[in-house]
Amino acid sequence: MPGTAPIGETCLIINPAAGRGRAGRLGSRIADALSLESKHIAESKRPGDVKRLVGSFLNQGCIKVAVAGGDGTIFEAVNGLIEAGHVAALGIIPVGTGNDFIKAAGIPLTWRDACALVLSGRVRSVDVGRCNDMYFANGVGIGLDAEINHTAQGLSWFRGPMIYLAAALRTLAGGISAPEVSIAFDDGELVQRVTLVAVSNGSCFGGLFHIAPDASICDGSLDLVIADHVTRSKALRLIPKVIRGKHLNDPAVRYLQTRKVRIRSDHALPVQIDGELIKGGLTDLDIEVQPARIRLLC
Repeated sequence: MPGTAPIGETCLIINPAAGRGRAGRLGSRIADALSLESKHIAESKRPGDVKRLVGSFLNQGCIKVAVAGGDGTIFEAVNGLIEAGHVAALGIIPVGTGNDFIKAAGIPLTWRDACALVLSGRVRSVDVGRCNDMYFANGVGIGLDAEINHTAQGLSWFRGPMIYLAAALRTLAGGISAPEVSIAFDDGELVQRVTLVAVSNGSCFGGLFHIAPDASICDGSLDLVIADHVTRSKALRLIPKVIRGKHLNDPAVRYLQTRKVRIRSDHALPVQIDGELIKGGLTDLDIEVQPARIRLLC
């Protein structure tokens, strides 16, 4: 149930690289909107900094941690909060590229409105997921989804979610891999070749793709979407359906809800977690939902 955060210190962590530099350009304006002193503001410089800064601010007594960035920034902040074992509320100022978890949480996409929400103090507890020793807010993508994410990192001339559509088309032009995997879930297990596996807490991947349109961050479950081995032409026909969230009834797609997922492969699979690519991929993924694990200002 929504509540009110206790009165106390608020801190702000800005990831200046998020949104292709948009977060850095807006950082001072966001800080002004939150009426924060400089001692309560920090910028990340490299991967891992957001997580570290969350821990540092919590140790100083901050009880509302606001982050200005995208899904990767949220990923680090969530891991920082959980590993610290802290009940601080997380606020999010959406200045990333895809902003997938922001949409799932119902947070305004305009930074000014998001700042007002942080100031309001309205809090609710929401689910996150755990993948091996990492926590995620939005989801885990295996196979084609992670390959698209990798391609998107090289398309510097695009801005906003359209980068992921361009990356999808470029990735498909290079062909589709279809590894054989074992996938176990609450009510069963299957072994098959797959184009893509998505384990979702939120509904969107890549800003545009409604990969799990019925997903909720408050239902205590994860949405599992499995795409069979498909041809390139079939994948191209599926893309508009996924953008509209109309793909779940396609014969090439399997969809279910589950609390746990175990994925195994003889070869390393390309994996992204909240948009962050896992270097070298993974052969073993143990994933489970963590109901009502964090307190979100939303």
